[in-house]
Amino acid sequence: SEDNEADAIYLSAIMAARSGSGVSDVVAKLALAIEGDSSLKSKASKDREFVKFFNDEAFKSTVE
Repeated sequence: SEDNEADAIYLSAIMAARSGSGVSDVVAKLALAIEGDSSLKSKASKDREFVKFFNDEAFKSTVE
């Protein structure tokens, strides 16, 4: 289902964040995940996995 796909993409964004991928990679994956499941927006905005991006404009505009 689309929700499972969105969750998988969300997990790939977490993996990208953990592996030190740049913010553009993380944001691109999050945007895809949110497209599939809009509830992931608020989840991402509070997810400590993305704490180092909380002040990044691209990240904020994706999750707000």
